[in-house]
Amino acid sequence: MSDLIRAFLVLLIAPLSIPSWIIPILLVVSIFFPQERAKHGSMAKKWQAKAACCLMRYFSYRIVLFENAAFDAITPSILSTSPHGVFPMGSVLTYWALEGLGHVKITPTAASSLLRSPLVRHWALNVGTIPANYDRLIYELKTGHNIAIVLGGIAEIFEFDHPVAIISERTGFVRLAIESKARLIPSYIFGDRNLLACVKDPYGFLQWLSRKIRFPCTFFWGRHGLPIPRRRAITAVIGNPIDTSNLLEEDRGEATEQQSVTAEDPPSSSQQEHRHHQIKKTRLDAQVVKVHHEYLLRINEIFETFKTICPGETANQLLKVKSSAL
Repeated sequence: MSDLIRAFLVLLIAPLSIPSWIIPILLVVSIFFPQERAKHGSMAKKWQAKAACCLMRYFSYRIVLFENAAFDAITPSILSTSPHGVFPMGSVLTYWALEGLGHVKITPTAASSLLRSPLVRHWALNVGTIPANYDRLIYELKTGHNIAIVLGGIAEIFEFDHPVAIISERTGFVRLAIESKARLIPSYIFGDRNLLACVKDPYGFLQWLSRKIRFPCTFFWGRHGLPIPRRRAITAVIGNPIDTSNLLEEDRGEATEQQSVTAEDPPSSSQQEHRHHQIKKTRLDAQVVKVHHEYLLRINEIFETFKTICPGETANQLLKVKSSAL
């Protein structure tokens, strides 16, 4: 589907997914907080700090860090959060909390189609959100910036009624961490999925359409049936990081040793380059599988350790790690 058609459908459906009374409020906010003023002035920082404090009190927000869950001032990090829920409010609060506690600047990411949608685009850009484009994320990490990714995306919006992490086949964030030599920090947000509910049709048409235009096509509600999140406690648990900074160097050393052993009949330069590329790709794929498996273990460890002490979860619940059905 072309970007032009997708943008047209987003413009057509987005107002229908938002109650009519909230649209004028968002428009007023857009008028009084234009993007240029918020980006370069101090008003945005003051507004963001006040909003963060009010939201943290409203949701009784808590953040728990594992012993070694600290950001490195030298090595960039990828903070990956689950679940997405109808809206990842807990993830947004976690970015602000980490920045306030440890003076760590974290750049949030969002789907490109979301940043092209009306009204939402203004708010997202004002808090520093960048498009989740692979090349852009590589650039941010290699220039030393920390980024945050909500892994589930649109697929998890329709899985709000049970704990789930749709990441079993999503390995792009792991490949991103390895290629940029960044640390991968797993985290799980308890209570996030209980804030809002949305319409789910039994035939999966809304899920299919949302996937096609890369924008959530559904009606949502929360407190008193309004599009206001329910007042539920949110607890963010940040796990120990997975270091990927030396994986490519180790593979490069093994590949050089293997090539020296098999150099009895030297190939041509083009054949040698092709062979080197294939070896590098094979070893990178193997490292992606290994790190992805380690990530799944750590996410499950976080859930099993804290599910009994976090409101909204019960001891007999299991975290379902699944692939996207979209």
